[in-house]
Amino acid sequence: MCDTQKRAVVLPPGWLLKEELDARGLTQREFARRIGRPEQVINMIIHAKKTITPETSIAIGKEFGMSWGFWYRHELRDVEGREGRARPQLA
Repeated sequence: MCDTQKRAVVLPPGWLLKEELDARGLTQREFARRIGRPEQVINMIIHAKKTITPETSIAIGKEFGMSWGFWYRHELRDVEGREGRARPQLA
């Protein structure tokens, strides 16, 4: 990479999820209930201790009226950035 190029900052998906919950006035408990996931899973995603699975990204997308791919792509970019390697191939 040349000196004038900068790497894009990728915000962790949990940070984005927390911001979205706050903006909508939702608690982790209420959001978890709405998407049918345990509250602990939402908390672990927010604190970057658990990844967002394709199933969870679909549920998040449906609840927020967004593409599930938005959440899953953020997860893949975050994993790629943390591990410093190419993103895993999906079957």
